[in-house]
Amino acid sequence: MRSAAATRFVRHASTPDAAFESEESAIDKALREFFTDDSNFSTSGRVLSSFLKNCPVYTDGNDEILSDLPLLTKYFPPNNEEYQNSIDKDIFAALYSPPSECRGKTNKSSPVTQKRRGQSFKVHVAYQGEDFCGWQIQPDNDVPSIQQTLIDTLDPLLNAEIQKSIDIRVCGRTDAGVSAIGQVCRVRTIRKDVKELEIQQCINTSSFGSKSLSPSLGCVKVEEVSEKFHPTFDATQRGYAYMIDIEPLELLAKDICGKDISANQISISMNSLLKTIEGDELDYLALSFGKVKTQSTLCTLRRVRTCLVETGCGSKAHCLELIGDRFFRSMVRILVATALREALSLLIDGSGHISESRFENESTRLLELVKNGERRHSAKAASPNGLIFVGASF
Repeated sequence: MRSAAATRFVRHASTPDAAFESEESAIDKALREFFTDDSNFSTSGRVLSSFLKNCPVYTDGNDEILSDLPLLTKYFPPNNEEYQNSIDKDIFAALYSPPSECRGKTNKSSPVTQKRRGQSFKVHVAYQGEDFCGWQIQPDNDVPSIQQTLIDTLDPLLNAEIQKSIDIRVCGRTDAGVSAIGQVCRVRTIRKDVKELEIQQCINTSSFGSKSLSPSLGCVKVEEVSEKFHPTFDATQRGYAYMIDIEPLELLAKDICGKDISANQISISMNSLLKTIEGDELDYLALSFGKVKTQSTLCTLRRVRTCLVETGCGSKAHCLELIGDRFFRSMVRILVATALREALSLLIDGSGHISESRFENESTRLLELVKNGERRHSAKAASPNGLIFVGASF
């Protein structure tokens, strides 16, 4: 017998469209309520707190490392050699490698042969998303933005003698609540004598910096670059991680499926769906939000897989890793919520067991939703509090 909870959320292949949408909205409602509870995403906050407290004032390797344990350790799937051998490992190294392995001396830039009007720097920053209103400056918002905070912090160093504020460009603009451990910015100055370590120290010793009692912002590394460098247009791929605490996730699954569902089962179900959209160029209009400002909504997700992770203090989370050549507004958060909804619906079969044959037969449902291109069939965006911008390649 299927429980009342499972009956409330189950969808049948023969259900008429109107009834289907009515039943499906019950799952969407449960997900919306789940994603509005910030306590379901505490692991991402702990990861950022640990990362920022261990952020060096200088990248010369002389700073004390408070803990040399990795921020996260994967424990499911077991023996995940695919990741260990992956060419994408470097993007996620800051999450899964000891800090001592990630620290290195600031890279030396190539000699600048052309006549320079000033200097340009690639600045790698981390920030706790819940302390800011997002990346972009918002004049009418009482909560500071990351962009304005960096301008206020670096202006005295880089633009002490002129009235115009420094110009900062970024690899990936993040919404309010979204955190980062490897955001990449470009700053310019008319000065020609600024040292890379001066910029790093300026950020990390500020009132928001990694050496404050409650750090919100940290500088990981600074590199002098050509004035032609642009973090948005020169990035070849970007990486994100989305974490959901395991205990509330399993409670959500039980409510929707009407039976105990483990995080392992959810991960297997999600991966059966996600692997169908990995590696191919697809149109992600259905999983983006708002007016499209780019000429194309085509994207190739080179990696989109889930795993289960554990922090050094024992917190466990379901983690979705994504690497793509481009991302659109709210795309990651809509994809997370939609994939989770479809994965849970695959587990509502009343048997209490994972049905591999069903995964094989219905694993294309997420791919079909993407190809359909209808935004109304996607779930509402997941909470920004679980999302971390991990890094980028150039």
